[in-house]
Amino acid sequence: YKNDPNNPESIGDNAVVFIQEDQNDNMWFISFNIGLSLMYEKPWDYEFIKIKDTDDPTNLVNDIYDLHEAENGDLWVAPYNGLVYIPADGISSEVYYPAPEDTSSENEANWIFKIDDNDGELFISTYFRSEEDEENELYRFDIKDKRFIVIELPDSVPVPQNFEASDSYYYWVVEGTNHLMQLSKEDFSLSTIDLPIDYPELVDESDTLTNLSVLTSTLGTVYLQHEISIRNSTSSLFWTYYRFNPELQTFSKVDLTSLSDINLGRTIPSSIEEGVFLSSTNRGILMENLNTGESSLLHEWNSNSSVNSLFEDKNGLIWYAESSTSIVRFNPITKKVNTFYFDINKKPRGFGGSIQLTNNELVFFGNGGYVQFDPDEVQEEKNIQNIHISELRAGSDSFTKIKPSDEYEIDYENNNISVSYTGINYRSTDNQYRYRLLGYRDEWVNAGTQRSLFLANLPFGEYNFQVQSTINGSSFTDNSATAVLNITILPPWWRTIPAYLFFALVLAGSIYSFDQFQRRRLLSRERE
Repeated sequence: YKNDPNNPESIGDNAVVFIQEDQNDNMWFISFNIGLSLMYEKPWDYEFIKIKDTDDPTNLVNDIYDLHEAENGDLWVAPYNGLVYIPADGISSEVYYPAPEDTSSENEANWIFKIDDNDGELFISTYFRSEEDEENELYRFDIKDKRFIVIELPDSVPVPQNFEASDSYYYWVVEGTNHLMQLSKEDFSLSTIDLPIDYPELVDESDTLTNLSVLTSTLGTVYLQHEISIRNSTSSLFWTYYRFNPELQTFSKVDLTSLSDINLGRTIPSSIEEGVFLSSTNRGILMENLNTGESSLLHEWNSNSSVNSLFEDKNGLIWYAESSTSIVRFNPITKKVNTFYFDINKKPRGFGGSIQLTNNELVFFGNGGYVQFDPDEVQEEKNIQNIHISELRAGSDSFTKIKPSDEYEIDYENNNISVSYTGINYRSTDNQYRYRLLGYRDEWVNAGTQRSLFLANLPFGEYNFQVQSTINGSSFTDNSATAVLNITILPPWWRTIPAYLFFALVLAGSIYSFDQFQRRRLLSRERE
């Protein structure tokens, strides 16, 4: 390892005089001119790719709507303007336009929305036009001759922006109708199929939203997802699925046990199990098995999470982008979650889709370019090995040399206490913490990145405070390093043994005094 002026992550000085590896595989070294430095292996190495090398956010040339891999490994990309060809060797790229007479980004005729591979050709839909008198187009793109060919549809059939593909057909739903369109991949003949949709009887239909989506399973089975939701509601009113038979052109309703308080987001087919679909929802990842009719919430996330680009890889691991800051990996078997953060200057502004390439690499694309990485080479960060409680404060008392074996007694009048702690992580300050107070609450409480907490009005008694820390993005386990603090809140003076003895004496004296008073009163009456 040597200093490289063009690489800010290289070592700062070649004159290294001391090297030491710690228990977390960090490599510490001292050099003459810059002092102490830290070197470690990043948990993941990804490539950030832009169509055009520009950092101008107003230049939308790098905003990608779709990305498709051909059988030979070439990439076809649909950015904001034109169709971009990136060969498998990545040496050069070319841009093709449906309307080449005007290649400016303002020409909406060149805004491509979705791409599919069809026997040596590409099937392409363009983005909806802003002008009412102008329609978007469907194209065949001849890969050999590099030319666009318009697919003519009847005037009564709106051109789709989005579509789904099976082995033999393209499908889309005509908005506002009960019609499914079926376009042959072989001769581009078009069929209209009536949908078996029953609309619910509602008091005010203007407050309802109907969404019809065509879905294709891993093996190409076509399903129709019918969702009814209430406007401005956080959950769907109901949704159901229909399985389509292309030979008979009939639908059969799928019996499915639905969960409540779910607002459906994007739905994708499982890559490893036929007839199973995964959806991002307001509560987490929903899995629906349309073969058995079972549904379950695989993974719940924070209500404030901004999740998109849900994807299941060939190994059954689920990936998704959280906002534009990170990629999350979820293992549905172990329920383990790992978060991998982007470098702030090496990422898109947001994500809209994802695919897995034939070389096994994952691609997440969106506004500002795309990232590409090998999921098998993504390493899990080693968890934090040491966590320390740095201070216990109770009233005017402060304890800073905390020992797990010691017990700290707190007077009852100081039962509002604060505890400070820290996990030793030399790579990042974004540690996550959780704690529990045995004797008061046995459940773990997530504290986020908060490194201190306040416990108010603790009843007197013995407590065992425990806190754990993990690297941001890693899951807590029962084996995570734990810092322990033993606390005893002394009882108030009126709940001590001397106080009880005093109360007993007072009570006994009171009884004795009352008895003597009664005796004297009776004797006085007898004398009278």
